[in-house]
Amino acid sequence: MSNGTGRICILDGRLNISMKGRTLNCVGTRDGELDCELKNTVFKLYCEGGSVSGVGDKTGKGDVTAQSCQFDVMFLTGDGWWLGSPNGTLSVVDCKKDIKINK
Repeated sequence: MSNGTGRICILDGRLNISMKGRTLNCVGTRDGELDCELKNTVFKLYCEGGSVSGVGDKTGKGDVTAQSCQFDVMFLTGDGWWLGSPNGTLSVVDCKKDIKINK
């Protein structure tokens, strides 16, 4: 959950996540360096929590690439981050997204 390093590849899939808690990470880590490669995948993420991270590393680094993906995201949180890493690169190509944070 924290200080993780590595690489995650999610290709040609469907990911449905529903969580409630204080500190939540759907796909990724915090304060780490995690690269995420996403292709042709549907992400349905529903989270309720104090701090919520979707895909990537909310406070660390790591590169996130998303190609031909669909993101349906609903977060109820005081501190939400849905995609990418603040100290990494983000590349999004031909993706559909419906992002709702506190709506």
